[in-house]
Amino acid sequence: MVELEEKEEELEEDDDINDEQELEEEEDDDDEEEEEEEEEEEEEEEEEEEEEEEEEEEDNDDDDDDEEKEEEDNDDDDDDDDEEIEVLCKVICPRSHPDHPHTLSFRTGKAITCYSCGNQSGVYYYCTTCDVRFKKDCPFHSNKITHPYHLQHPLTYIRLNTESEINNTIQTQSPFIFDACSWCGNKPDTWVYSCYICSFCLCVPCSKNTPPLTIANPKSHHHPLLFLPRPLLVPCDACGLVRASEASYTCFQCNYMVHESCMSLPRVIKLTRHSHRLSFTPFLPPSVLSCGVCYRAVDVRFGQYSCDHEDCFYVVHSKCATHDEVWDGRELEWEPESQEEAEDDVASFKKVGGDLIKYFSHDHHLKLENYDGVRDAKKQCEACILPIDPRCFYGCTQCDYSLHEWFQVQVH
Repeated sequence: MVELEEKEEELEEDDDINDEQELEEEEDDDDEEEEEEEEEEEEEEEEEEEEEEEEEEEDNDDDDDDEEKEEEDNDDDDDDDDEEIEVLCKVICPRSHPDHPHTLSFRTGKAITCYSCGNQSGVYYYCTTCDVRFKKDCPFHSNKITHPYHLQHPLTYIRLNTESEINNTIQTQSPFIFDACSWCGNKPDTWVYSCYICSFCLCVPCSKNTPPLTIANPKSHHHPLLFLPRPLLVPCDACGLVRASEASYTCFQCNYMVHESCMSLPRVIKLTRHSHRLSFTPFLPPSVLSCGVCYRAVDVRFGQYSCDHEDCFYVVHSKCATHDEVWDGRELEWEPESQEEAEDDVASFKKVGGDLIKYFSHDHHLKLENYDGVRDAKKQCEACILPIDPRCFYGCTQCDYSLHEWFQVQVH
C-alpha cells in the first residue's frame, strides 16, 4: 500500500513538474509571440516612415516639376511673345547654295538686327540652318549678277570682314577686304558685290543702277550713244564737270562724252533772275564769261545756257541753270513766248551817259565801280540778293544801293 501511495505521489509530482514546464513553455511562447509582434510593429512603423519619406520626396519632386513646368511655360510664353513662327515660307535664304537652298520661316516678335542691312525690325525671316535673320522688307540680293559697270566677270554677293575679323586673320591680303566702292568711291556697307579676279567691288546702291548699254535716240546728240563701262575721268561735253561716280555714254564717231543725267537737259528754260529765255548751247565762241548764278568762269568749250537776244551776253553753267533753287522745272522748247515775257524784254536800264545808268526800280543814278575788298565786302546785289563778287559792279551815287555788273546787259 505504501508503495502504491509513493508511486501515486511521484506521478503527481511528475504531473506537477510537467504542468510547470508546459506553463513555462507557454509563457516562453507568449513572450516570443510578443517579441515577434513588437518586431512586426517596429517593421511596420519603419515601413510607414519610409513610405512617408518617399511620399514627401515625391511631393517635393512634383513641386519641383511643377515649378520647372511653370518656368518652361513662362519661357514658352516669353518666346511666344518674342517670336511667333507663323508659316514656313517659300523664300530662300540668300546665304544658301542654289543646289541646296534653305527655306526661311516668317517670324514676329522682339526686334532683331537684320543680317543683310543691319537695321532693326520685329518682323523678319529666319534661317534655322544658317542661324541668320532678315528684315521682312529687306531686299534679297542675288548671289551672282552681271552688271554693266563690270561686264568682264560676274559679281558675287559677299559679306565684308569686320575689323576684328581682319585682325584675327593670318593673311594680310584678304579678298573680303574692300575700302571703297570701285565705282562711286564711297565706303561700302556690310555687303557688296565683288570680283576676286579684278579686285572689283560694287556697293549695293551702285548695283541697283543698271543703265542701258545703248541709247538709240538720245535727246542731246544726233548719233546713238554707247555706255562706257568705266568711270568717266574727263569733263562731260554737256556740263563740263568730271563725275566719276555717274554713268556715262559716248559717241566714238564724234568723240562725244556725256553723263547719263546730262543727256536729258532741257533745250529752252527761263530763270527768275533773267528776263529772257535761255537756250542750251554745246559751245560758244572764244570769250571770257562768268556764270550768272555762281559767278565763276564759264568754259565755252562745253555746254551751257545762254541768252539769244542781241547784245545780251548772259550765260549760266548747265548744272547751275537746272538747279532746283534756280529753275522751276518747266521746259519751254515748244511753248511760244507769252505777252508777259515780251513785256519783260522792255529795257530795265537806261544809259544816262558815261558809266552812269538809271535802273527802273531805283530813284538815283548808278555808277560802274571797281570792287574794294574792304569797303564792299558786306555789300549785296539788290536784284538777286547775292553778295557782290570781287569785280566791277553798279553802285548808287547817293546811297548804298548796288547791282551786279552783268545786269547792264539789258541796257538799250
